[in-house]
Amino acid sequence: MTDSTHRTFRLPLEDELGLHRLTNAAGLEIGVLPNGCVFAIEHIEGGERTMINQVFGSPLGSGIGRVILRVGAERRPVEIAGADAWVRVGMGPDRFVWAGETEGVRHSVTLWLHPQRGLWLWRVELENTGAGAIECDTVLIQDLGLAARGMVLANEAYTSQYIDHTIGGHPRFGPVIMSRQNMAQYGRNPWVAHGCLEGAVSFATDAAQLFGPRYREAGDCFSLAGEDLPGMRLQGEAACAALQSAPVALGFAGKASRTFLAFYDPHHPDATSDADLARFEAWERAAGDFRPAEVRLSAPVRSILQDAAPLAGAQLTAEAIAQRYPRRSHEETQNGALLSFFAPDGVHNRHIATAEKERIMRRRHGAILRSGESILPEENGLSVTCWMHGVFAAQLTIGNTALHKVFSVSRDPYNITHASGLRILANRGEDWRLLTVPSVFEIGLSDCRWVYQFEDGAIEVHGWTPAEDAAMVWQITTQGRPCRFLIFGHLVMGEHEFRHPATVEIDETKRRISFRPNADWIWGQYYPQAVHHLVTATPEVVDAIGSGALLFEGESPRSAEAYAAIRTKPTSSFAFALVGDLLDPARADVLATKYERGVDAKAGLAKAGAFWSRITRDTSFATDEALNTIFPWFCHDAMVHLSIPRGLEQYSAAAWGTRDVC
Repeated sequence: MTDSTHRTFRLPLEDELGLHRLTNAAGLEIGVLPNGCVFAIEHIEGGERTMINQVFGSPLGSGIGRVILRVGAERRPVEIAGADAWVRVGMGPDRFVWAGETEGVRHSVTLWLHPQRGLWLWRVELENTGAGAIECDTVLIQDLGLAARGMVLANEAYTSQYIDHTIGGHPRFGPVIMSRQNMAQYGRNPWVAHGCLEGAVSFATDAAQLFGPRYREAGDCFSLAGEDLPGMRLQGEAACAALQSAPVALGFAGKASRTFLAFYDPHHPDATSDADLARFEAWERAAGDFRPAEVRLSAPVRSILQDAAPLAGAQLTAEAIAQRYPRRSHEETQNGALLSFFAPDGVHNRHIATAEKERIMRRRHGAILRSGESILPEENGLSVTCWMHGVFAAQLTIGNTALHKVFSVSRDPYNITHASGLRILANRGEDWRLLTVPSVFEIGLSDCRWVYQFEDGAIEVHGWTPAEDAAMVWQITTQGRPCRFLIFGHLVMGEHEFRHPATVEIDETKRRISFRPNADWIWGQYYPQAVHHLVTATPEVVDAIGSGALLFEGESPRSAEAYAAIRTKPTSSFAFALVGDLLDPARADVLATKYERGVDAKAGLAKAGAFWSRITRDTSFATDEALNTIFPWFCHDAMVHLSIPRGLEQYSAAAWGTRDVC
């Protein structure tokens, strides 16, 4: 830090996240973040890491794995272990503990790692503190990667497709989930089994069965409220092992426990069979080595994000749709509800998806935008992925689409993890709330628009990429009451999260945040002059800029510096942009100054439209209106694959992505 107006920090590495690590002689390592979120469960052999879970837990507090308590006849789901649990946490040399009380039930969850075997337990202790009897059950949810860490981080859906789930019926434990990675990792086939020692009554094997599309907007596990887990095997793209314990009725001061067991085998060469069930007897004996132990409990430091309720747009009326989009074509409806349609956009068109459609789509709506006018890859070509459910920029890159990530990838299809990519919290005079699924999502060839309509106003977020510059611009506008906004982006500045100690500089005077890659890694070695700037054209409404510390009240952890953030005053308009240059820092500064002065979106998109007209040659098929509509998108997809090789779901290493880019 040079003075009060300039300060610098570097992105934290994994070892700087404050992880409490459990390790054993079998090579297992479990890392838990200070906020109570499991960061990773891995097996290490010969320096090679196999990631058993699928998605890293977040320092801001989100992850997939968790333990759910369901209380009462309605079986209301409450998280009792994980980042969203309102509990105290503690740690010992072989365990991590979450403890709290919910609706008259005192609960304690212990994650215990066996000292010698490839085995760990989730031990749930329950006690009735109310006046009457209470019925409850518990659900364990564990996301699965079962592949080399680099493989999982390269594409979670791809690795999930190769995990084979076999459900065995054990005479005492009930359904047991045995999951094998069929795609060899380091010459081995990782295998993991999950069971409940007191007996499970149902199960699920994919996040689609547990969270699903509705989770994107509401953040509630609707499928876990009141109903049994589906009890069906789904070989999906978000692998999870989920087990539902048998219910228990707790009388006055009554106590009960449930124990979920997991066993990891580094190499299971043969396909899973019922013969593997016999191994559970030995694992049950090993689980008997667990002993209760006291640990010191304390309240974890929680981020604003952990307590932010989702803010989704309301359904637009038919009159509002007609007023906003008077000309529509190729309308898609279901049971009388309008799901999607196309609208004119100059000589091209825009695709508009409604919240109603996002609620029923297992594959989320998204778009890939690009800057520049080259038809071939170029060093300063910007690309970015936008997702309908409130990810306003993911995998934003300038140059290489795998190695030059500024913002992180959105790694799950149901918005379970809320801290990836670029996100926006809004405060409409009440509490901070996270923007999720809008009323409608507009996709243009060079822009996206999220429209959130409420009874008393609206919020619109417009993101677009210019034809002439390596830049992306966002404009937030409101109708009705002014809003405060807290924009935050998860920084990578390389290939994968928490691996690159890039430098971040905060310029309070210019209200500018600058990012420079680490000189000791391939990006910085090949492009030592590379620099990106996050700037604003409306600095007068900025309340604060900095790291993810803005998402904490009081002292923030070191891990907060994995994020960049801007907080505004109450406003009805806020504009910001990201610009950069790999080769010339002076050029990057020129771009920063240009976009700080403000640019006209209409004029900028007109230039981008002219570029697409040159690509499509404004081709028209007189006898086929549907082909006329889709043809620009075919060209768009081809250009994405050619000039910025990536896909929405097949997003890394220039993977074959033409099936899913638009």
